[in-house]
Amino acid sequence: MNKFLRIALISTAVSAIIYFGAALVMTFLPAPTFTTDPFPVAERTAADFTPQQYTMRDGETLFARQFPAESDTTILLLHGVTSESAAFNESAQMLRDISGAEVVALDLRGHGQSGGTIGDVDYIGQYEDDVADVITAIQNERPNGRFCPHARRRRQ
Repeated sequence: MNKFLRIALISTAVSAIIYFGAALVMTFLPAPTFTTDPFPVAERTAADFTPQQYTMRDGETLFARQFPAESDTTILLLHGVTSESAAFNESAQMLRDISGAEVVALDLRGHGQSGGTIGDVDYIGQYEDDVADVITAIQNERPNGRFCPHARRRRQ
């Protein structure tokens, strides 16, 4: 039993040294750069949309696809963590046709055509602040409008 315990402790110590050594080395490596989009979205045929730019409180610019309609209702579509607004090309058109509402599909920070670093934010809650800034901008454009947010979760 004593020999087994000693081997287990040595193995654990060696594994921990290797793990923390690798982590230490990786902290000094440069951030990865991507030559292609790491989260590609198949381009789908889109309804006519108007490209929109929204400036966030920190000066970063976010891209959105606006599918216009003659309505006081605006539906804001938010994509998942590995997607972009192009994923809503077909569904935004259908949603607009069925509801009669204007549809805005937003590229979150670091996604699609929006500014920012892929997979990185400056602080916890930055995505929420960005969405709040976009909602405020939409409400300023349509002060009497109604707002209906929607996020899509991909099933696997």
